[in-house]
Amino acid sequence: DGAKLYVTCFQSSDVYVINTVTDSIIGAPISIGGRPFDVAIQPNGVNAYVSSSFANMIAVIDLSTDTVINTIVYEDPAPANAITPDSLTDYTGSSKFFAIIPIDLTTNTLGALITGFLTPLNQQIAPDQAPLASFEVTLALAGSPSTFDGSLSVSPVGTIATYDWDFGDGNTLSTTSSVVDHTYATSGTFTVTLTVTNSGGTSTATTFTGQLISNHGDDTFPVLSKSITVLSPNPPPPSTVEAPSHFHGRIKRHFHHKKPFFSLHTWWKKSLSSDVISYQVFGDNKLLATIKSAKKLHFKKLLYPKKSFFQGIHDYKKFLHKKYKVRAVSATGAKSSFVYLKVKFKH
Repeated sequence: DGAKLYVTCFQSSDVYVINTVTDSIIGAPISIGGRPFDVAIQPNGVNAYVSSSFANMIAVIDLSTDTVINTIVYEDPAPANAITPDSLTDYTGSSKFFAIIPIDLTTNTLGALITGFLTPLNQQIAPDQAPLASFEVTLALAGSPSTFDGSLSVSPVGTIATYDWDFGDGNTLSTTSSVVDHTYATSGTFTVTLTVTNSGGTSTATTFTGQLISNHGDDTFPVLSKSITVLSPNPPPPSTVEAPSHFHGRIKRHFHHKKPFFSLHTWWKKSLSSDVISYQVFGDNKLLATIKSAKKLHFKKLLYPKKSFFQGIHDYKKFLHKKYKVRAVSATGAKSSFVYLKVKFKH
């Protein structure tokens, strides 16, 4: 966490711990022996590894107690260590064998020599890079499992090791499997977030071990969020609206010296449904008017016969009741059935 600085002291064969807040030495020095050169810290913050070529060993320091808990013995270690981002391997050198030696830090055992050069003095490992999250969703209805596929996620180094899901309904899941199922108990819109971590332990956080960045995390690439909408398996039935009643009308003749015409006056009784907000009047299947339910329930239209005046009387008596109709509309948009006009002629 950056609170401590570990310093190797060649002459006293000790490691000193310094508080980086107060810039003061903490406690007694940690005795190593054999003229220590280099200290490397695991990215997971568990142990420090101090090379001592004069003692032919690497001392292992527990960072929680600042005490030596183990030693790794081999001939003539070089003055530098480099630990992998996953904290599992330490690459140290050997001046005697002109080689780099990988050390398994879970067992503290030496691996096969890496040769092909002269005396190694220092080595560094390139930082692990952040992975890129990606996923697809196969949605199911509420109460049935939806499938989430994160197999499209990739890492520039290594592989994806863990998939951390937040399904947006209060449920989370951390898994090594790229494909998971999740069942939403209710319908609705949810934000699903996937955060991936690669085999080097890199995700959103950056790890700095005092000498180098081992895990170059990123706030953006390893995290992806999507909004999904889960539907109900049993959608509510459409609301039923009672139709208005007694859609009546009266035709009145108007004799004008230029062009005689008729006026159609209509009225109806309101629907028995309490949530009706308006009435729609149609003529020849075209919407003619929308009457708010709070107003007087009537509609007026002037009619001009296409043929003679008397032929218009005949046509209106025969066809007018089939042309005009009214229906009720609720606050939710539900519509009632139509009621057709009953018309009388007034002379």
